[in-house]
Amino acid sequence: YAFEIDAAGNKWFATNMGVSKFDGVNWTVYTTANGLANNIVSALAIDQNNNFWFGTWGGGVSRFNGNQWTTFTQANYVHVIKSDVTGNIWFGTASGLKKFDGNTWTNYTTSNGLAANSVFAITFDQANNKWFGTNAAGVSKFNGNAFTTYNTSNGLIGNMVNASAIDNNGNLWIGTADGVSLYQATISTIKENANADLISIFPNPTQEIINMNSSMNIIDTKFSITDQAGKPVMEGILESTEINIKHLETGIYIFNLRGKNNFTKKIIKN
Repeated sequence: YAFEIDAAGNKWFATNMGVSKFDGVNWTVYTTANGLANNIVSALAIDQNNNFWFGTWGGGVSRFNGNQWTTFTQANYVHVIKSDVTGNIWFGTASGLKKFDGNTWTNYTTSNGLAANSVFAITFDQANNKWFGTNAAGVSKFNGNAFTTYNTSNGLIGNMVNASAIDNNGNLWIGTADGVSLYQATISTIKENANADLISIFPNPTQEIINMNSSMNIIDTKFSITDQAGKPVMEGILESTEINIKHLETGIYIFNLRGKNNFTKKIIKN
């Protein structure tokens, strides 16, 4: 039902008879005899701390840290599991959406604005919106405060959503029972200034490093990176033409270079 590759290159498979791990040579099988909550494993994810999450069909959720198993019953009949950039674990189930922050479970259903209670697909975009595909009512986007639903009435090709993914340009691809829909991202209304073309930033979007290319000397110039609300998330003085932004959350930011070479440019961290 699901497949993931861990940091060591092991392949993990969720099946209806437990979990199988393949290291390239040997197979290892995990079942209820080892601590798995149920042998029908319908979803699988690996979080930032390299914990393995197995969503089952009837036994809840099992977390495996490589040695110890922990079972949670707050989420059950699980279709999909995703870990976001802040470490929250999201579970799409047959009875709503569940979020676990490591301590507290939060439930979301149609009473909170979710399009339908059976969630089959979860995707996070570059602005850190959460997109939840449902089996009957389209896709719900969650910005952290409220849900917005997209369905066949406003352009989605089918309301039974089975899969979704974000591409490198921030566009959302939605797989439905009636075909595929593409939702093109609107990056931001933030304006770059007139000097934005004087310095090129690449790659953009990026996951870790931004590089700057300029005909001017920009070393020892003050810089700042702000979020879309203008809040600084990183500041300093350029010691090279390379900045590591790996620690920033996924989203859209504004790079500001001050002094004689003052300019403002959007950057996307994915």
